[in-house]
Amino acid sequence: MNLMQSAFLLSAPTQELLAMLFRQSKITGSVQINFVAAKLDLSHAEAVQTIRRLQELGLVTYEKYGKISLTDSGRAYGSQLVKTVG
Repeated sequence: MNLMQSAFLLSAPTQELLAMLFRQSKITGSVQINFVAAKLDLSHAEAVQTIRRLQELGLVTYEKYGKISLTDSGRAYGSQLVKTVG
C-alpha cells in the first residue's frame, strides 16, 4: 500500500497519533505503548489496537511489550502530517 492509499484510510485522530509518534520518535527514537495510552487517554488495550492498525498499514513496527517504531513510510507520512498541520 502506498502513502496516498494509506492517507485515505486514516481517521483524523489516527493521523494526529501518527504525527505525535513522528515528533516523539525524533526525540527518543521510538515510543512505548504506555506513552501512547497516556497521551491519548486510552486503555492499554485500546492503544495496542490503534497501533496494530498502523502496523497493518505498514506505518509502524510494534512487538508485544516492545517499542513502537515508524517504518520509512510512517516517517514520510508523519513528516508530511507535521508539515501540514503542525
